[in-house]
Amino acid sequence: MANIFDNYSNLGFYQALHPAIAGQVVPQTGGLTIDLQGATAATMIVQVGSTHFAAASELHLALQHGLASAAGVSTWSLVGNSQLIHSVFGGYNSTGETGIFHSLPVGSDSGVYACGYKMDNTHRYLRLYVSGDGGVGSMIASALAIVERTDWPVNVPVNN
Repeated sequence: MANIFDNYSNLGFYQALHPAIAGQVVPQTGGLTIDLQGATAATMIVQVGSTHFAAASELHLALQHGLASAAGVSTWSLVGNSQLIHSVFGGYNSTGETGIFHSLPVGSDSGVYACGYKMDNTHRYLRLYVSGDGGVGSMIASALAIVERTDWPVNVPVNN
């Protein structure tokens, strides 16, 4: 009988947005760093309650990944189209090359937005990144990263 991989043993849940940042997000704000060492997949889930920003502007939810260095993250870059896996309620407005998986125009309703990240074995770190067009804004939001790991223990099968 083979070992059993399950959602209890092999998924890690990480806070991806600091509470202070979640209350007053302004464009060009990076979330908390998620270490992907030993991971096979990651999903970012963002719940937005309300947005407040200038007319004719948008807030964008994006993913950034970072390279490892002795001091932690050496540099952040936007995730490319080939590494974004979209699963967004209500559609999305992404150009892919920008790392954006959802745009929030003025007057947006609250919602839950998710995006998967395909591992590339080059970048070790992942974070949510909030950018903006046309003005400073804020949003009330929470974010969670779900990471599937291969180096966590597995359950030994129970003989029935």
